[in-house]
Amino acid sequence: MDHMNFLGKNLLKIASEKIGILKEKSLIVLSKQEKSVRQLIRNEVKKKQATLFEEGINWKIAKVLKNSFILDFCGNAIELRNQDDEKFLIMSSRAKEALHASQEEFLLNHFKEIIHADLSTIELYGGGSARCMVTELM
Repeated sequence: MDHMNFLGKNLLKIASEKIGILKEKSLIVLSKQEKSVRQLIRNEVKKKQATLFEEGINWKIAKVLKNSFILDFCGNAIELRNQDDEKFLIMSSRAKEALHASQEEFLLNHFKEIIHADLSTIELYGGGSARCMVTELM
């Protein structure tokens, strides 16, 4: 795992550090977790009045997109499906801003919504992408 020397040696300790970036009324996508990690995240989400999408409850992994088209707009993205089998594309705001109008239009023909978040600190200092964040905490 990235940055274990800074964040801790076990998953709960790392999650305790990483959950600190959660902002009020923000969105968090969570894949399967150890019970203790899942409870930590649920508690913090409740405190911050955030919205939580949990794997197996609100969504399932459909497929990871990794091709030249995705790389053209600055990185990795992940496709998720909700309980109604609607497709969403998750990416950083930087990646979304790099899309040309025609690229965004193309994607919106295949996805219900493009969900993006400001990951500028993580992108600046390292530690992952939107795809990594969705899967790393799992």
